[in-house]
Amino acid sequence: MPDWGVSIRDSKSLARFAGAHFEGEAERSAFLSALVAPAPRGTAVVVLEGASPPGAVEPEPWQPPFVAVLPPGARPGGDPRHAAGELYALDPSSAWAAGLMLALPTLPQRVLDLCAAPGGKTVFAWRAFRPERLVANEVVGKRHGALRSNLDRCRVTAEVTQMDSAVWAEAEPEGFDLVVVDAPCSGQSLVAKGKDAFGAFLPKMIAMNAARQRRILANALLCVAPGGALLYTTCTFAPEEDEETVEWLLARAPGVQAVGSPLYDPWRSTRSAHPCYRAYPHRGPGAGGFAALFLDGRPPREKAGTFRPLTG
Repeated sequence: MPDWGVSIRDSKSLARFAGAHFEGEAERSAFLSALVAPAPRGTAVVVLEGASPPGAVEPEPWQPPFVAVLPPGARPGGDPRHAAGELYALDPSSAWAAGLMLALPTLPQRVLDLCAAPGGKTVFAWRAFRPERLVANEVVGKRHGALRSNLDRCRVTAEVTQMDSAVWAEAEPEGFDLVVVDAPCSGQSLVAKGKDAFGAFLPKMIAMNAARQRRILANALLCVAPGGALLYTTCTFAPEEDEETVEWLLARAPGVQAVGSPLYDPWRSTRSAHPCYRAYPHRGPGAGGFAALFLDGRPPREKAGTFRPLTG
């Protein structure tokens, strides 16, 4: 059994996953190879001040002017501009997923990043919108150190909080123009980054994460103001956590719709009739992930009671 950075049991699940999700041996092999022996990848940077670093590769259409992708081998963390807070480094797939928020028809002035650590989506939203209010929430206390450090270094003006999504739903219903849910997930793309992701392809792990994501999304939607938006992203490939969760949300929230961007057409998922997007490690950008953007068109009285805060 090859060493895929996962347990032997999980390796079997990975092989079954590839067989079930890709048509043709060539596509399956390309996906598995991107996990077994990932090629050197570039690094994306959010440029908070100044020009893009030298050596950036030719931008793709999805990239806003303030996102650059550096070639493999680049080490933006060693750049003096990084220490000065002018650059924030992240995987290209994370920048790609965050970039879908730029499809919003209006600029959000109140933004809640519900699962914020280590801070990439918060930094992206700050650079993109300069909102009047920006909240970086992270329920896991041990992740607050990195979150605060990154926001302080980049001089991002944000409230840093530690509250469960159900508490937010009770405390500030309809309080935000944009809520970002970079959801806890099975983390399958971590394997493509050469990291341990034990259990990531096991059905039990996928089901557990899908249930948790749906609880968070139900609460997050209660925080969205009428006419506001919800960005949902993961770093996994499992349809149960991605497209099926999109279908689940839309079936329970009349008046909410998924909205797309033509810039993301190359990654539009064929697993849903609604616009949502998935990137794989063998056809990037980056290690892969999933993104969907929702607009809430319901008046306040229609919206009330659609969900109740979910604590279980």
